[in-house]
Amino acid sequence: MTRAERFSRARRERGSITLEVAVVIPAMLVLMFVVVQGAVVAYALSVVESAASAGVTSGRSADAGSGAGVARARAALADRGGGALRDVSVSDAGSTSDTVRITVSGRSVSVIPGLPGLAVRGSAHAPRERFTLPGAP
Repeated sequence: MTRAERFSRARRERGSITLEVAVVIPAMLVLMFVVVQGAVVAYALSVVESAASAGVTSGRSADAGSGAGVARARAALADRGGGALRDVSVSDAGSTSDTVRITVSGRSVSVIPGLPGLAVRGSAHAPRERFTLPGAP
């Protein structure tokens, strides 16, 4: 390839790098936002599951009051939430005299402008503690 051919080829490709960068940079930014949003949702899911578990642990003890599990779940959300959740609700619906069930739900915050956060929900259940005497049913 002669020098003139190389110069001609370089002239035809002028601006191709700018075009490639104009396409690649926005795609990289979108990918970065999606990865960060996924991490925020995973953290929010971990927080609601942890709060539900803490509520069940507190609510299943033999001397726990009727709202002890919900109160503990709310306290755990306040401790661990870190602003990662919006529109949080805590419920003990489905609990019986033998079982404690705590459900925590909310929305994760969104790092992508204009999009609402994803709904996350965590639930835990366990039998209530009870004391029995040996040989008693």
